Amino acid sequence: MMRLRSAVRPGLATIAIMLTAMFTAAGTSTADTSHELGPAEFYIRSELHGKCLDVLFFNTDNGATAGFWDCNGGANQRWYSTGEQIRSSLHNKCLDVLFFNTDNGAKAGLWDCNGGANQSWYRDGSLLKSRLHNKCLDVLYLNRDNGAAAGLWDCHGRTNQRWYTVPA
Repeated sequence: MMRLRSAVRPGLATIAIMLTAMFTAAGTSTADTSHELGPAEFYIRSELHGKCLDVLFFNTDNGATAGFWDCNGGANQRWYSTGEQIRSSLHNKCLDVLFFNTDNGAKAGLWDCNGGANQSWYRDGSLLKSRLHNKCLDVLYLNRDNGAAAGLWDCHGRTNQRWYTVPA
C-alpha cells in the first residue's frame, strides 16, 4: 500500500505541473509588451475555424496579404513577438494594418517593421487589437475557406475575432 501511494503522488504532481503549464501557455499574449514570447515561435489560430494566420502564398513583398489556411507548420504560419510587434518567421516583416486604413474591413498584411501604430498590437482577453484604432483582428465576413482574408473590424468578440496561440 505504501509503495502504491508513493508511486501515485509523483504522478499527481506531474499532472498538476503539466496542467499549470498548459493553462499558463493558453493565456500567453501574442502582443506581450514584456517580451516574454521573445523569439519563440507560435501559431495564431482562430476560434472560428481553427485555421492559422498565414502569409498567403509565401509572399515576401511589402503588402503581402495575411489570411487563414489549414495549419501546416510552414514558416508563413509561424510568428514571434518583439514587444507590441507581431513578426512573421517567413521574412521578419510585421503584421500591419495596410495603408493605415481605419475603416471596417481594412486588410491586414505584412510590411517592413517601422514602429508605427499600424504595426502595434495588444491582447484584450482573446481579442487582438490594433493600437492604430483599437479595432480587432478579424476573419473577414466569417469566411471559413482557405485563403480567407484577415482584416480589422469594430470589436464584437464573436469567434471570428477570438484567437489563441500554440507554440510552434
